[in-house]
Amino acid sequence: SRSLLAESMASQVAAEPENAVAQRDLTAALQSASLTYSWLGKRDDQRRVVEEALGINHALRAADPENLQTVRDLLSMLQASMSVLTPRELDTARARVTEMEALAKRLAEEGADANLARESVVMAHDTVATLLTQAGDFTAALAENQTVVDGLARLVSDAPDSERLSVRHAIGLVDR
Repeated sequence: SRSLLAESMASQVAAEPENAVAQRDLTAALQSASLTYSWLGKRDDQRRVVEEALGINHALRAADPENLQTVRDLLSMLQASMSVLTPRELDTARARVTEMEALAKRLAEEGADANLARESVVMAHDTVATLLTQAGDFTAALAENQTVVDGLARLVSDAPDSERLSVRHAIGLVDR
C-alpha cells in the first residue's frame, strides 16, 4: 500500500500521463513512503515502492535524456534502490553502480553536481561491499572497500574543507 500522498500523486499522473512534474512528484512521494516502510520494517512494501519509483525515473530519463534534472533524479533513485537489495542480488547492485557511474559522468561533463554525483557512486560501492561481506566473499568485499576509500580520498582532495567527507573517509580507512 502506498501513502495517501503517493496515491494522490498517482491519480494526478493517471489523469495527465505526459506531465513530467507530476511524475517527479510521484517518485518523491514513493521515496518518502519507502523510508516509512523501512522504519516500519516492511521490506516488501519498501522494495515495491522503490522499484516503482525507479521505473518512473527510468521512463522520465528515456523521454528526455538531455534534461539534467532527470539525470539527477535517476541517480538519486538508483542510490536509494541499493538499500533494498540482498546479497543474492549482487549482479543487480553492480549493474546499478555501473549505471550510476555513467550518470555521474554525464553530470560531470555538464559541470552539474559532479561531487555529489561522485559521492553517490562511492556510497553505492559501499553498499556492494556490504552485500559482498554478507555473502561471505571477503576478498571481493575488501577490494570493493578499497574502491570506496579511494573514491572518498578523491572527493576529500577535491573538497578539502568538507568535514563530512573527511569523516566518511576516516571511517572508511578504519573499516578497511
